[in-house]
Amino acid sequence: MPHSDNKMGRWGAVSYIVGNIVGSGIFIVPGTVATLGAYCYCELGTSIRRSGGDFAYLTHVRWNAIAFMFMSIGCVLIYPLMLAIQAETTAEYTVQAFRLNENCLNNPILLFIFKKLIFSLFALFMMFINFYSLRRVGARFQNRWNYC
Repeated sequence: MPHSDNKMGRWGAVSYIVGNIVGSGIFIVPGTVATLGAYCYCELGTSIRRSGGDFAYLTHVRWNAIAFMFMSIGCVLIYPLMLAIQAETTAEYTVQAFRLNENCLNNPILLFIFKKLIFSLFALFMMFINFYSLRRVGARFQNRWNYC
């Protein structure tokens, strides 16, 4: 067998395997947890046929105080933070997708203002979609957005 410089040493092989295990663990475990959580919500949604989501599920088992606290924290903290994260990500990806940071907006202050403008427009757009009609407009928008 001829001598080749393309061989991997013991530590190279070990680090390669560990990298594959860690890399797959980073992507597979959260996907599995999210899928199991989705299955739980499917089960709850098909067995408890009331509108209201988490609040309806918690009041169904007579945990009214916990349901009130959960929805209060959700309205004040969780849902606004989720919208802020989504709007910030949308602004960043919009700038990256159109390469605005390289082509047009070389000034960091102008780039910051432009990102905040996209952030604000996205947040207002989502707010008005949910205010107008969740069934007619919100669901259609979500279906089309998922298709894209």
